Amino acid sequence: MTRISPDHQPPHDVLAGPAGPLPAPPPDAVTRPVAASGLAALRRAVAAVATAAGLAAERVDDLRIAVTELASNALTHAAPPATARCWVTSGELLCEVTSRGELRDPLAGRVPPPAGSVRGRGLLLVQQLCDLVDIRTTDGVTTVRLHLALPADPRGPASAPGTAQGGRALAL
Repeated sequence: MTRISPDHQPPHDVLAGPAGPLPAPPPDAVTRPVAASGLAALRRAVAAVATAAGLAAERVDDLRIAVTELASNALTHAAPPATARCWVTSGELLCEVTSRGELRDPLAGRVPPPAGSVRGRGLLLVQQLCDLVDIRTTDGVTTVRLHLALPADPRGPASAPGTAQGGRALAL
């Protein structure tokens, strides 16, 4: 038997609601400016953080692609400056790209573009490559934060490679 939920809200309405700003990254997050001439260096930095955190090579490649897509979007669609950050928390690796500008479509990357469209697949790809993609715009600044689950370390979180006490700091 099928019935309509009385609590159902259309996805656009749910995603357009107030979400508030994301929690700030830790002060020791690996931080790089996003510049067209620095995309290769950004990819290397992201790969180093991901590898040190224990991600499998395939997932490191996924993250490199996702962060490159976000950086390219920031360079193409936003006003400078744009910044990329990566850090480890308990059980996951987070990377984000922040830039001035607003992403007005809360379903961007969650719904495929029309079949004939030549653009609009980048965020969709990012959504497919990462475990969670959180997009927030606050005061004219958009942050796209990527979450990737880290493999469990049988020795416990304090001994995971690339993590310091508390599981945050990573050295490159």
